[in-house]
Amino acid sequence: MTFCGTGNRTYETGRELGRGGEGCVCEVLNETGLVLKQYFEPVPTLQSEKLRQMVRMKNEAIEAYAAWPMDVVTNPQGQTTGFTMKKLNGYVPLHHLFSPMDRKKMFPDKGFNFLVHVARNLATAFHTLHHAGLVMGDVNEGNILVNAKGYVCLIDCDSFQVARDDGKGYFFCEVGVPRYTPPELLKLSTFSDIVRSKNTDNFSLAILIFQLLFLGRHPFAGKTKAKAELDEERAIKALEFAYTLRRKRPRLTPPPDSFPITGLNEPLIEMFHQAFEEKDRPEPIEWVRGLEALLSDMQVCTLTPLHTYPAVLKECPWCRFRKDRGILYFLDDSYLNATRALGDIEQFVQGFQVQPLALPEFKEPALPVNVTALPVDTRFVQARNMHAALMTAATMAELGSIFFAPALILAPLAGMLLLQLVSPWKKLLAKEQQTLADAVANQKNHLSRLLLEQQHTSDQTNYYKHVAQLERAVADFRNLPVTTEEKRQKMEEELYREQLGYYLACFKIDNHQITAIGTAKKAVLLQHGIENANDISRVGAVKVPGIGPKNQQILMEWQRSVAAGFQYIPDAQKVSLAQKKAENEMYAKRGQLENQIRKSFQEVNYLRDHLQHRHRLLENRINDQAKQAARAQANLDAFVRMRNFNLLFATATLTRLKARQ
Repeated sequence: MTFCGTGNRTYETGRELGRGGEGCVCEVLNETGLVLKQYFEPVPTLQSEKLRQMVRMKNEAIEAYAAWPMDVVTNPQGQTTGFTMKKLNGYVPLHHLFSPMDRKKMFPDKGFNFLVHVARNLATAFHTLHHAGLVMGDVNEGNILVNAKGYVCLIDCDSFQVARDDGKGYFFCEVGVPRYTPPELLKLSTFSDIVRSKNTDNFSLAILIFQLLFLGRHPFAGKTKAKAELDEERAIKALEFAYTLRRKRPRLTPPPDSFPITGLNEPLIEMFHQAFEEKDRPEPIEWVRGLEALLSDMQVCTLTPLHTYPAVLKECPWCRFRKDRGILYFLDDSYLNATRALGDIEQFVQGFQVQPLALPEFKEPALPVNVTALPVDTRFVQARNMHAALMTAATMAELGSIFFAPALILAPLAGMLLLQLVSPWKKLLAKEQQTLADAVANQKNHLSRLLLEQQHTSDQTNYYKHVAQLERAVADFRNLPVTTEEKRQKMEEELYREQLGYYLACFKIDNHQITAIGTAKKAVLLQHGIENANDISRVGAVKVPGIGPKNQQILMEWQRSVAAGFQYIPDAQKVSLAQKKAENEMYAKRGQLENQIRKSFQEVNYLRDHLQHRHRLLENRINDQAKQAARAQANLDAFVRMRNFNLLFATATLTRLKARQ
């Protein structure tokens, strides 16, 4: 089927990729990077206007996190029947991460840290879209997609709430899934003509983040001691958060085999309570910071690298669930996949080098020139014309009084002055001009804030911190053979000294002649625990009275002379046990370093990708904001020119009149 786009573009659709309640999505044969959403029926005029405005709004920041309308398509009769959007390869609905069965099938090599990573990206998506002035409205697990790298993308964007660019209110979001709807909206009988806010979106975001971190559990679904069940909708309306730590007598408690909320860090615990028990919910950027802190404080299980968990927990919860309850929330044998992904660990370590961050230098953009202003609203042009006409009439009356009725010259002049003070058209024009001037100031202030954010280097500092940790772990791994050999030698030396000690202990000082050490001094030495040649090693520390440095030297020489007769015969059993102990410690250390290297390598790659992605998005946002600031300035300049044009004659005439008087 062929559809017409803007200009002379046409789109030829192929096989159907998906189907919903209002339309289907098909591949576009002549545009491999696009798909086309076709409505079953032509859309009403209002929906068509919304889609066309959304196409005008598109930018890279929005397109990074949303399958945004790229072009509106029509049928041969000119009716709007759908729109094109980017094709998402390798993405699946977010709920596949919630279910352990789906997660193990579709993401077998992902652990809990991946869920936190996805939650962080989801919060970033909400922050970016809110920053663009959008409100999603209908947020649920089915209209958010995720891929194997943890990138997220929102679909069904045609249901978003969008502020009309003609200033006539909103294109509303009139649908919603109850289990993701905040209580203030859930209590309403309909969503029609209801203005949603970022705060209502924040409730839905908090539920999705909760489901990711709690393995699909809903925050308002739990067990109750009462006879009557408390379903999710009623629990949301009553703010009955099942995992609450605040309420002394909650009506709901977590269901069995749930991940404990106390396993998270304190900021996240507090944010969940704020989201589900208070009216003002955490902003997306707050979730980003809290989830990044959780990611940086993640522990790797000693039994399997796939089991990651918050460091606040003393043991791996996933191993505990498997051992105590037979529940396999995450696979525990996919370390083989991790090894393949990283390659041979020794080969990786020997050839290891950190890839440069390579953030391109960014220069502050100048405001674009020759920007086309939006047409001035006709009501302001009419107001200008009315005011100019009255001022011109008053000016002509003033001229007439000068030539024909000089005695009445003050009356028109007073009328002109009064008109200047009370003219409703002048006030309307002045108010609109101030509104446009405020818009210019706001856009330029926004640009300044983005430039300050661009200069913020805390993310880079965090990146280089993780790079340093990875380099230390790699250096320790490379040095394992040396440290192991040193430890083996130290253990064998300890066995040698142990055997030598037994030999020296056989030589009692009171049974041997020692030069300059008579009976009295021997008695004092015995009183202080110096009984044999082995004990002489402690004589300096004991500080025996009458045994000064010279006598200590004599005693040490006697010890050495005795030791000269010692012949070391290694104890094969003890040596073998010592070597095995050294090897076991080496293997344990190797395992720890491997886990640490894998974890740090993953974090460094993630942080580098995140920094580069953030840098690109921020650069695009800054350039786009510069254009918006220039457009606001152009709108203001055009309005001022429009306002002053027809007043020139009246103003010049009035000036000449005043000069004659």
